[in-house]
Amino acid sequence: MLEISNINPGILFTFDNEILGITIVSDSSTDGDALSTSVFAMGVTEGMKFVNSIDGIDAIFITKDNKVYITNGLKDIFTLNNTDFTLEN
Repeated sequence: MLEISNINPGILFTFDNEILGITIVSDSSTDGDALSTSVFAMGVTEGMKFVNSIDGIDAIFITKDNKVYITNGLKDIFTLNNTDFTLEN
């Protein structure tokens, strides 16, 4: 069972968006931790725009309908091996 623990501080409930999970790729675990909740809250479209605007940071988004989105810096190195998921970009 997968449990998402990101909470919207404005309403104290989990975020209601299309994202099932997100991974922030960075050289610093502190940066990844700091960005993960805020990018999760933005959703896929705005989160992708935001992460693509930051040098040295990338992200992998997995949606509730098993679609995977990756930011620009991962396009040449990311490989999806699980056929239950579809790479969307």
